[in-house]
Amino acid sequence: MALSMEEKQRYHDLIQSIWSGSVSSSPSQITEAVADIVDSVLNQSYQCSENFSGTLSFLAVIGGAWILPRNIVKHYFEALNTWLSAVEGSVTYRACLSQAALNWKSPLVLALMGL
Repeated sequence: MALSMEEKQRYHDLIQSIWSGSVSSSPSQITEAVADIVDSVLNQSYQCSENFSGTLSFLAVIGGAWILPRNIVKHYFEALNTWLSAVEGSVTYRACLSQAALNWKSPLVLALMGL
């Protein structure tokens, strides 16, 4: 299924948030491959922080169980942004997100270039 313009914008916004502007992107560069990489970062961040109280609160908002990141981006984007803000504001959470972002930065940049 092709990404809608709204989903492309959301993935672009996530890239800018997660990588704090250090990765150049635009909504027109967002492909399925790019979204897959961002999804992997979200999955790894979740797995690292799944027992933290902020993550448990986020899970309650999205129905009580981790779901595919594409569905989170599509249906729970505001809750995702709230969770990511909590992650960025906590040293413990930030370690989870930073490690996932570091693991996937090079593949993301290549995917954004269409490679």
